[in-house]
Formats: sequence, C-alpha cells, structure tokens
Amino acid sequence: MRTFVAVIFSLFVVVAGCDDSPPVTGPGPDPGPDPGGPAFYTLQKLSGDGQTGTPGAPLADPYVVKVVDPLGGAVTGASVRFVIDGNGGGSLSSSTVLTDSAGNAAVTARLPDESNVSQTVMVQMDSATNSLSFTSTTTVAAGGPASIRIVSGDGQKGIVRDTLLDPLVVEVTTAEGVTVAGVSVKWQVISAEGGSIRETPTVTDEQGLATNRWRVGDLPGVTEQVIAWVEPSNANPDTVVFTASTTGVPDTIVIVQGAVELDHIYHSPEIVIGDTVFVAPKHWARQPFKGIVLDGDGRTVRGAILTWTVTDSEGQVGLEPEDGMGEEAVTLNTAEDGAISVWRKACSLDDDPCSAEGRWIGATLSIDKYPDVTPITLDAMIRE
Repeated sequence: MRTFVAVIFSLFVVVAGCDDSPPVTGPGPDPGPDPGGPAFYTLQKLSGDGQTGTPGAPLADPYVVKVVDPLGGAVTGASVRFVIDGNGGGSLSSSTVLTDSAGNAAVTARLPDESNVSQTVMVQMDSATNSLSFTSTTTVAAGGPASIRIVSGDGQKGIVRDTLLDPLVVEVTTAEGVTVAGVSVKWQVISAEGGSIRETPTVTDEQGLATNRWRVGDLPGVTEQVIAWVEPSNANPDTVVFTASTTGVPDTIVIVQGAVELDHIYHSPEIVIGDTVFVAPKHWARQPFKGIVLDGDGRTVRGAILTWTVTDSEGQVGLEPEDGMGEEAVTLNTAEDGAISVWRKACSLDDDPCSAEGRWIGATLSIDKYPDVTPITLDAMIRE
C-alpha cells in the first residue's frame, strides 16, 4: 500500500512540473495619463453636439467628452484640448481641461456673433488614439431679420445706359442689432425708364452686407429707383429704395479753374491772366487745373473717364502736388459735380535747364469712351 501511494504522489509531482503556463493574475493598476508615451486612450463624445443658440451668446449645454483606458476604465487627470476650428468663430471657457474622477472633461462655448453660421470645436489629446469634433449653429432671430438699411450707393448720378460707379450695399440685422449672414436679398428696378440690376437675389456675407450693381436706363434728366427687400420678409422696415439721377453722354469739357502760381522768387502769388497759367520751373502749380464735363443739355456728368496727358514740352501731371507723384498721363473719373482736377508741374527735377523765357507747355484733357468730344488743351507759360 505504501508503495502504491508513493507512486501516485510521484506522478502528481511530475505532471505538475510539466505545466509551463504563467500564473493567472488580476488586472494591474491603472497606468494613469502618459502624454509622452504611445497613444492608447480613447476619447468618447458624451453630450453638447449639434446645438443651436443665439448669436454671440453661450450655448445652453457644455461640450463634454470622456477619456477611457484600453479596458474601458475612466482616466482621471488627463489633459484634453478644445480648439475652435479656424473658420468657427466664437470662444471657449477654457482651451485645456483635466478630466475629473469620472474621466470627463467639459467646456462652455460662446457662439459667433453672426446669425446662421456654424462653430466647430476640435477635441484632441496627445495620448489618445482618436480625436472628436462638436458643431453648433447660430440661429436667425425669431421672426427672421429685423431690419434692412442702405449702407452706400444711394443718390448717385450716372450716364444713361451705363453702370453706376458705386455699388448698391444694404445691411441686414436682427432685433438685437446683430448682422445676419446668409439672408436672401431681392432687387428690382421700379422706375419706368428702364435699367437693370446685375443679379437677384444676392446673399448677405459674414458682415450682413449684400451688394449689387445698377445699370441705369436710356432717358437722361430723370430720377430712377431700385427697391431691395429681404425674403422671407418679416423685417421692419422690410424694404429700402435707392435713387439715381441720369445725365446724357458727355458732350463738352469746360475749364473752370486755372492755377495761381508764385513768382520766380516764390513769395507772392501770380494771378492767371486769361487762359494763361504761369508755372515756376521745377515746381507744382499752387492750385490744380479744374474742368467739368457737361452733357448736351448742360448737365454735369459724373463717371466720365478722362485722361490728362502732357502734350508739349517737359513736365508732369498728377493727383497730388508732390515731387515724385507726377506722370506723363493720369486717368480718373469725374466726381459727383462733374468736376475733374489735376496738378501740373512745369518740368521734372532732372531737367536742366528747365525753363526759357516765353516757353509754353501744355496738358490735354480727353474723354476715353467718347472720342467725339473735343479735347481741351491747357497751356502754361514757364517763367523764371
């Protein structure tokens, strides 16, 4: 019997000694955050995505994420970054948040000031295997845009069958005075004289502005109108009206101002005698030449494109009476009163000698689009 028990015990020892598998152990301790190590945590989105809110105001609910380890356990004290996408706008209560005892991190977002735009917030973590994003959208104020107003382009003067120099610009805002992006603005010519708008509708940009161009009709000497309104329209006022007066095509150039120039010692003014302008050598005239453009009925014409050109002898013309600003020719538009001004210089500083007694110089004013209009040449005498 003792021999049998000994054999059984020996067999048990042999079998136990042949088991090479490692001992079974329970889960190890939580490794904790390891921003410098390999990525092994996971970011989970909990709440706050897809909200809508008032422009410029905080969202009702925070953006909340959870950080878990590979076994699904919550990670405490992990650093999580919240970053607004470059086109998102708005602001966050914090850019970096540490997870709490439940592994959660949260921030409160303030939306952009514009209506009907989105904010996207990226969530990142150095030791996480993934990233997340939250997107929320600002709403248009209840009832739609609250007002539309003219910003610029009203009250212009234009040549018949031509596009006005300045664009028509309106601004759309909410009841709180916040500009509204993405709103449809419609346009229509309502005067009987014709004319056209470049496009309709147009849409407000991020500043709440909508822009258009207006080509006036065929009849000179009348006032034309364009109406603009928002749609759907619950604004008050819900429409605005632009006006423009028309002139005929350019017909005549009239010189209304010569120049007053100092004498050769540059002390006392020399008055223009008739059409003669006296210009001290190597200096700009003390006052500009000024002309106006008229149509066939004597109306001043805005928007006529004219060119001043040096046509005789040395010299320059320019928009400002400063050395280095002059050219042999300058092109510019007539102003609201039909006027055009240019400064005249007798010679450039490099010319030597610059003057001779009785030497005449000239500058010619001509209209680019209307070659039938007779150019005007202003003569000036250089005096020492």
